[in-house]
Amino acid sequence: MVHLDLVRSANSSLVTTHPLVAVFVGGTSGIGQYTACALAATHSQHGRGLRLYIVGRNVTAGGTTIADCARVCPGGRFRFVRADDLALLHDVDRVCAEIVRLEGAERAEGDGAGARVDLLVMSQAYLTFEARRETKEGLDTLMSLLYYSRMRFLTNLLPLLLASPLPAHVVSVYAAGKEGKLCPDDLSLRDPQHYSFANQRSHVTYMTTFFLETLAERHRGRLSLVHVFPGLVMTPAFGSDRLPTWFKLAWRWVAAPVVRRWWSVPPRECGERILFLATARFPARGAGAPTKGDEGAAATEGDVGVAVGTDGRRGGGAYAVDWDGEVIPTTEKAYGTVRGEDMARKVWEHTMGAFREIEAGNYLSFHPESLGKKTERPATTRTLPIFLTSPPTKTAPRSPPPKETQTNDLEAKQSSSSDRVELSTSRSQICILLALQILTVEHANQLRHEDGWDRVQRGLGGEGGRRTFNILRCGRGNNGMASWSKPPVNHRVKASPSDLDEDGPVCSVCYLPGLISRRPER
Repeated sequence: MVHLDLVRSANSSLVTTHPLVAVFVGGTSGIGQYTACALAATHSQHGRGLRLYIVGRNVTAGGTTIADCARVCPGGRFRFVRADDLALLHDVDRVCAEIVRLEGAERAEGDGAGARVDLLVMSQAYLTFEARRETKEGLDTLMSLLYYSRMRFLTNLLPLLLASPLPAHVVSVYAAGKEGKLCPDDLSLRDPQHYSFANQRSHVTYMTTFFLETLAERHRGRLSLVHVFPGLVMTPAFGSDRLPTWFKLAWRWVAAPVVRRWWSVPPRECGERILFLATARFPARGAGAPTKGDEGAAATEGDVGVAVGTDGRRGGGAYAVDWDGEVIPTTEKAYGTVRGEDMARKVWEHTMGAFREIEAGNYLSFHPESLGKKTERPATTRTLPIFLTSPPTKTAPRSPPPKETQTNDLEAKQSSSSDRVELSTSRSQICILLALQILTVEHANQLRHEDGWDRVQRGLGGEGGRRTFNILRCGRGNNGMASWSKPPVNHRVKASPSDLDEDGPVCSVCYLPGLISRRPER
């Protein structure tokens, strides 16, 4: 552990060397707020100038953070930049454009140091137990906050970061050292069988490491990039409305008192240790002089030393750091195989390709594992949903079966004359008629989810007798997974004979085959 007095000494040296411009994304509460206040407090005692941008959604919380910073650092300049939804890359672009505009205005007003960003701290996230939930841009909401939107902030603000004379420091707060399983062919975890909280955390950790290493190599001597695990910090996230009531009650009355006393990192210390990641211990690649001794040696009490990067080199430019300021070694078990698969290049191409696709508005046609491949779609239907890793091949329509062919409830056969369903207008079946009309709309009634296809059997009467028609619902309509908080949305199904393929009718949204049958008249 790097002792706290050494942390504070290094932080003091940081603010005395040069006037600082800092951006805190997610700085309205939690770890981002603690770090912003730590920077303001340190600057008030030793600083030479401070300009600080707080990015967040909550205007009231942003005003509170700015007021706290201004109270301890009256000489600083603090601005709040409002975001709508940082899980959306288009909102990230808008926020970055606003920061660039504000920095340009500062330069126009005569700031001799010019427009720049010396420190970028990103901690936007939320705590949830929900299954995969996609944004309208086609990314999982949590993975976007933890990885895609952060890398988008980094690339958008790169010109301002490279303008820093320090060099610039970038800190991403999440789960350094928590590598686990990696699915190289499904980096964004489109497949529901791949998606879980553990896999999401593992993928974000791997991808962050490789993306930061690529930037450190491309901008040698200009960027220091750190991914940090902050430890267990008591933040407002544990009271989020996204969490189930049972968890919040158990946390508040049972776990929190014990955790706070024995395991949690105090908010003030957490802020100071995150700020420490912008000091000379973590230089840009090629900028810091290597220290003598073992490459993996930890900092001693008397000398903080230069940290070892994730590539195993001292002063490597990209770092994985634990809550106590010590470097987390990238083990051979976690990275040995994936480095041999040229994973750094794959992650870079995947990420930049995702940015290009989303920037172009190709949300529904976005397939992260086959970027650049255009898929032909029928002109009258929507594009393939994004949760599929590759588009299924639709076979040519087959000829309708003979009229005398009969079907049962388990076979997808249909007579050529059965291209419509005669509905009875009897009073007893009005509700069924309304339900049928609603179910044919794409975003209609939400039913109980089961993986694959659900079949809802309805009895419909006609002049010739009673018929049974199985109404289909595509279970992929809720991003391919059931949600703990709400049932899935239905997709409508093409059921006319001309739309049948070898497997039966197909969903007009995601093209997955289903089962449809009716009993003969009686």
